[in-house]
Amino acid sequence: MRVFIPWSSHLLPAVAARLIADHAAESSHPREADLSGWLLVVRGGNAQRRLIAALASAAQQAGLALIPPRIVTQGTLDDALFGTDSSVASELTQRLAWTLAVQRANPELIEKIWAMPGGRGGIANLAAVLDRTWRTLGTAGVDFSGAFSELAKIAPDSADIEQERWESLQHLLDEYRAVLGTWGFTDPAARRARLAATGRPPADLRVALIGIVELTPEFVLLLKTLPEPPLVFIHAPESESAGSDDWGRLNAAFWAKRPCQFSNGEIHVVRGVREQAARCAELIRDWKSAGLAGSGITIAVPEPAAVPALLHGLADAGIEARAAEGSPALRTPALQLLSQIADFLDRPGGAPPTYPSVAALVRHPDLAGITRLSAKPLDKFFNDHLPQRIAPQHAAPGSNDERIAELLQRLEDITAIRSTHFSADVTRLLLRIYRHHRLPRHSDAGRALHGALEAVRDALDEIERLPRRALAELPVSELLRIVVEIAGRTEIPAPDQPDAVELAGWLEAASDDAPALIITSVVEGALPEGAPVEPLLLDALRERLGLPCRASRFARDQFTLHTVCESRHAQGRIALLAPRCTAEGLPARPSRLLLGATEGNDLARRLISLTTEPHTATPPIHAAAGLVPPEPDSEKMRAFRIFSVTSFRSYIRSPRLFYFKNILHLDSQDDSADELDPGMFGTAIHTVLEKFGERHIGGSGVTDPAKIEAELKTILEEYMSGKFGPHALPPVRAQSRALEARLGVFAKHQAALFSEGWQIAYVEKGRSLVVPFPVPGGPQDVKLKGRIDRIDRHVNGRWRVIDYKTSSQAVTPDKAHFAARSGEWKDLQLPLYVKLLPEIADIGSAISADATELVYFNLPPKDEDAGITEPFTTEKISAAWEKAQQIIAEICSGAGCREIGEVADNEDPAFLALCGLNGLPSTEEEE
Repeated sequence: MRVFIPWSSHLLPAVAARLIADHAAESSHPREADLSGWLLVVRGGNAQRRLIAALASAAQQAGLALIPPRIVTQGTLDDALFGTDSSVASELTQRLAWTLAVQRANPELIEKIWAMPGGRGGIANLAAVLDRTWRTLGTAGVDFSGAFSELAKIAPDSADIEQERWESLQHLLDEYRAVLGTWGFTDPAARRARLAATGRPPADLRVALIGIVELTPEFVLLLKTLPEPPLVFIHAPESESAGSDDWGRLNAAFWAKRPCQFSNGEIHVVRGVREQAARCAELIRDWKSAGLAGSGITIAVPEPAAVPALLHGLADAGIEARAAEGSPALRTPALQLLSQIADFLDRPGGAPPTYPSVAALVRHPDLAGITRLSAKPLDKFFNDHLPQRIAPQHAAPGSNDERIAELLQRLEDITAIRSTHFSADVTRLLLRIYRHHRLPRHSDAGRALHGALEAVRDALDEIERLPRRALAELPVSELLRIVVEIAGRTEIPAPDQPDAVELAGWLEAASDDAPALIITSVVEGALPEGAPVEPLLLDALRERLGLPCRASRFARDQFTLHTVCESRHAQGRIALLAPRCTAEGLPARPSRLLLGATEGNDLARRLISLTTEPHTATPPIHAAAGLVPPEPDSEKMRAFRIFSVTSFRSYIRSPRLFYFKNILHLDSQDDSADELDPGMFGTAIHTVLEKFGERHIGGSGVTDPAKIEAELKTILEEYMSGKFGPHALPPVRAQSRALEARLGVFAKHQAALFSEGWQIAYVEKGRSLVVPFPVPGGPQDVKLKGRIDRIDRHVNGRWRVIDYKTSSQAVTPDKAHFAARSGEWKDLQLPLYVKLLPEIADIGSAISADATELVYFNLPPKDEDAGITEPFTTEKISAAWEKAQQIIAEICSGAGCREIGEVADNEDPAFLALCGLNGLPSTEEEE
């Protein structure tokens, strides 16, 4: 029997009033409203809570004591009608059974279903797809063979092509059922089919479907076993009776032609999720000022990913809000940790753990007390070796590599989980991590932790029921991922906040009785909802089998929009927000649900309003807003005494940056690199050339470029193997070829230098050269330090100081050190090298500054630009020394380092911020 609730009423209060009134008319107990014989079926958990409140209110108004009914969601209808059965496989058990079925299958069988990447990832992904597909298909009352029979009817031309695929799917389904059987479990779909054929619910059970607009064929068969048909409450006037069947299922064709009416003032176009939250806050403030309480306002969220941004935005605006459905346990730190441990343990062929998996564990706050290592040493290890997987080789005692090796051992100890003892080992791991956490249950963090651990415990209890020999076939990493996925679906309830604005799911909004409603994310893909995600079930097949499809989902969302809007147009408030971007930041199209009721000029105006630049509800935040650069400390500058010859270039460009990097010794390090940066590329070449030079000091050298190139290649291979090992990132291995090419260019020019009579006299050592550099009229205890790449001596007695340059553009010393027109200094490095020469053992005293050239050995990508440059202008050397002394005097007086100067745009963001040049983006497009 269908009961129509007009749109002028809210669904749940009207249903509650009807049930209480009907009972009062029939009951022989005038003081009781005994509904204990009723089973009420609603869409979701929020509707359960609201319906019991509505029944209590209706009973109180009638002066009756309520004996409540059972209220369930449609997903648990079979258990509600026939009782629970412990032999029915849980979601987790079903997934594990599918995983084993796929794992045991012949690869040729799998190939008939679809092309699958090799390894465990392909098996796990296919098992997840088949699990999800069968859950959907099983509610249609057919197996894969039955589905293929229907597919052949709607697509006969492709039946021959598809037959092998569907036969293979049926074979895997049979294997899945066999696995469940050996474990002592039954497939839920098989149980429903049996109950639909032979089941008998209690004879006195009365059932009401409340706002249920989607029922699959198998659930209809279950309802047909009832002794009397259910009461079907439909939230629509009786004039719309053609829009649903006797079970309340929507007529898709009917609702496709029934667009909802809106005024332009009810539609709000916003830019993105931040602005959507801000617009919600504006509307709520306006409605509250008009007399509405926060508890009388609901925000419907068709896009679940937008919930966190909405909650944060409302909190920032000072508006109390809560997610009615709670928050998924998957977002909690505890489940994130288990997911990261799964990544750490996922090692095909016994390979070392990946760097990202180790870094994630080290950075997880819940492991901080156990790993006993900050991220800094790990970042250093990464930047030293650029590893894809971490396996420290020959770590020297006391070295950073040794610390990383010890860290890996600690992580191995913590994550020692065996498949055959999975539940016990995971429990032990969690106890070790969380035993000493003292978080009150009522706090947000405590509620999240307790909820997550309880969900994991339930999953582990289910796994404990499985035979150990079955678990032994599954990798620990895969078991963990399945536990995280299943436990992560648990919703952790939000705390009760009586005056808070509630955020509800879109389908829950249909049964929400708040007088004011904001509908967010009214964009294609969210509202109406996008296509179902099972790739094996074509939309036409879904429609034929009576499963949710594009047409039925459009009808459902069109109908729901009618119910929520029509019930508030007369008395209430409604607002629809259409953001330009999804919660993930992708461009979004306005929902077609906003356009159906308009035509002609009205349609044109609506389209223009939806596509013009939206008004932003938040003012732009300008760069560097609120960031004040810290002033240099004069005392630290006065105490500074050792100057690197390369640091003067930094001071000339930006005195403030010099202060941060050279006086405060600040550094920024992370693990964002994915290849050798220019500095590391140059270091590799310098190191190889240093070792080459050491082998040829004092000798006449090799004049055959091919022999030099072969020698350099051997040195490079030794360097790359020792520095980066066998597990370097793929781009690093590719860059080895680029290094070889640069060294090949060097070989040609070096052979020519040897032929011209130049000999290598000195190469850079492991330590810096340090010499006194007193400042006239200033500090006398200043020292210069630096490293000289190489010094050559010609057979005729001339000397040459060489600095290797590996940048992409060749440059001459004069151009690099001072501006040709203005004469302003840009660098002082080469002239200051002259001051370091006396410190070089054996040859320092023999080098004459007058007979010494200061040159670059350019090694850019282009061969024609490579080689020894023209020497630095000798007459400029003394002027460079004076400039250096002037800078030192300025710094040591405490007056230097005040100017920001020129800071490169690609400088580290942390240093840009310290210089007051980097703040928050002023617009969303700049982010």
